[in-house]
Amino acid sequence: MNRKKPHNHQLWVIARANLAVALLAPFIGTCEAQSGKVWQFDKYNDRQGWTVPSNALGVVMGGALWVALNPRETDPAKIANPMYQAHGDAERGIELLSPRGIGVATTEGGQVQVRLQVLNLSPATDFYLRWRTKEQLTGWGEDPSLAKVWNPDHLVAQSKHCALNPDLKKWQEMTCYVSKPWHGTIDQIGIYVPSSMRGDIWIKSVQIEVGPEEPSHIRPDVASAAVVPRISIPGISQAGFSEAFKVLDQCLIVDVPQWGFTHPFMSPGGLYFPTGWWELDTNLTVVGAKWANQDFAEGVMRGFHDVQSESPDGRFDESGVAETRGQVGDVSQPPVFFEVAYDVARRTSNLQLRSDIYQTMQQYLDWWLSPAKRDGRTGLVSGVVDETFGEAEYPTRGIMPQSVAPVGINVAVAVGAARTAALAAELGKESDAEKYRQVFKDLSNAINNTLWDEDDGVYYSYDLGEHHLRKRLIVSTFDPLRLGIAPIERRDRLLKRLLDPAQFNWGKRPLTSLAMTDPGYVEREGMVGGIDGWNGPVWTFLNMTAVAGLEESGHPDLAAELNWATVKEFHQHYREFVLPSSGEGGGAEGYGFAASQYIGAIIEHLFGVDFDRIQKRLRIEPHVPKALYGKDIALENLRLPSAGDTRLSVRIKQSANGSARVTVNMNGPLPEGSLEIALPGAAKKVAAPMPHSMTAVFP
Repeated sequence: MNRKKPHNHQLWVIARANLAVALLAPFIGTCEAQSGKVWQFDKYNDRQGWTVPSNALGVVMGGALWVALNPRETDPAKIANPMYQAHGDAERGIELLSPRGIGVATTEGGQVQVRLQVLNLSPATDFYLRWRTKEQLTGWGEDPSLAKVWNPDHLVAQSKHCALNPDLKKWQEMTCYVSKPWHGTIDQIGIYVPSSMRGDIWIKSVQIEVGPEEPSHIRPDVASAAVVPRISIPGISQAGFSEAFKVLDQCLIVDVPQWGFTHPFMSPGGLYFPTGWWELDTNLTVVGAKWANQDFAEGVMRGFHDVQSESPDGRFDESGVAETRGQVGDVSQPPVFFEVAYDVARRTSNLQLRSDIYQTMQQYLDWWLSPAKRDGRTGLVSGVVDETFGEAEYPTRGIMPQSVAPVGINVAVAVGAARTAALAAELGKESDAEKYRQVFKDLSNAINNTLWDEDDGVYYSYDLGEHHLRKRLIVSTFDPLRLGIAPIERRDRLLKRLLDPAQFNWGKRPLTSLAMTDPGYVEREGMVGGIDGWNGPVWTFLNMTAVAGLEESGHPDLAAELNWATVKEFHQHYREFVLPSSGEGGGAEGYGFAASQYIGAIIEHLFGVDFDRIQKRLRIEPHVPKALYGKDIALENLRLPSAGDTRLSVRIKQSANGSARVTVNMNGPLPEGSLEIALPGAAKKVAAPMPHSMTAVFP
């Protein structure tokens, strides 16, 4: 059949139409909604309209888009700096941008999904999906590296987290869901990858479609009336006590895995939410949360175990957003993990978890004891960046690796060795137990031989490069009271400093972070943060360390007073820290570990509740301050981590030092083992097989 040839004018129109189709191919879909959109990166050197930023290599080869993550900083000295290891480039991460004109719209009962085939040979575990609507032709809102990581109030609605496995030599299918409340037509998407020092990512395909709704994440109960115990304490309201649990609930992150953390956890809270996990904050939130939800606490330990498994040196990074995740490095945080993990291990009935916790403690401790952290000449452990709270007056040497041995870090690692030794012995690993007992002895000797100043009668941090004490009087000078590290005569000299109101504010408010007589002491009004926060203000973290030290060094009366001062100061006032002169809050409001340690101060110290499944023992040893002598105080309906729903109630009336009446009642299945009731300052303790009810009268 003959066909009529087109005229020249017709040929010109067809050519223009074909050219227009070719030029507008990336934008097809802007006029009407599509059911889906797919990019297959299977054409050599063709990114199909996707844009890769200049700080990353983006090449299509071998049937995939290869994205090589390259740090913006290229100076080796700057990259090696601990500040860079912890916080990285000022401009964080990379964003891959699709072509415009996607045209995929939401439908009733469905949810827009972005499905990717990814090969991830980097430590990255988190993508952030952003989308721009058909009507929103310009602007994305806030940079997600700042919005999501630092301030959720600035996070635009069109941003969603999604997770993938790190360093896995196989293709992964991952699905990112556009937020459920969002409706409209998507014009463009961005895939944001947080910064990393190393790694390569291959994307074989990207598909946008409407599909089933995202599965909901289970939220652990840490704040309902069913799990929050009741208190009756003069000056401390039930509402304020319950509020502390609500603060913990606000810190919860349940969209996991996130930043390598595989179980729900708590971020610092306040303006730092959601910043992912932090070694210090995430652990300290467990102190209070475990009394509401033991399963949650055990999940946090599993999360740390999994995070550590990505690290070749056994280290926890300062936080999940650190540049050095998945590789060796110099930076962590004060290792509170050891004591928190040991407490969870003592309470769990899961023998495999107990063994996993021990393994995690052992590997983390061995990193602190490695040549990268421990000085061979003095035997002391060095610290950098946030490991050296209170050393900020020395901005150069104070943050450089292997230059400073802080008092606080050395005590924390020594205590960690003692806790690791105890758990090793309880697991039948006697050779490990003996090894870590010796580490505790050696570190104690190093602390006493090098960090003690006989003339001043205090412990100072030590300059490992210039071989002298750094005479900056930080509250960590009292940390060697822990586990009897400080000999008795030194303990007594330390107490003179402690009890002098002019130095650490004793009797007025809890202890200041730096002695008020130190030239570096700073107190500024308003929202004080950063360096100044550790150069004077009051923190629960520092005060509860001192409380534990006073209890362990034979001064439970002083421990009771400092614990009570901390409870009163932070009751209904769960700030990052407070100013010593006015009590005005500073830093973050709704701060996780302040609320958590406040809860712990009441349950574990004021009422003295300690549950140990390994020893098969429930112990009640209250530390009642003089202000509560002659008054009835009660803790009721406290959940015990035993088989079944066991609830504990404790009523105390103490009339004088060593003289009190303590009544214990339990509802539900009784835990296996014995109940002990003791009173600091009393000559006796009362013990019996676990009863439903028991009263002890002292003396």
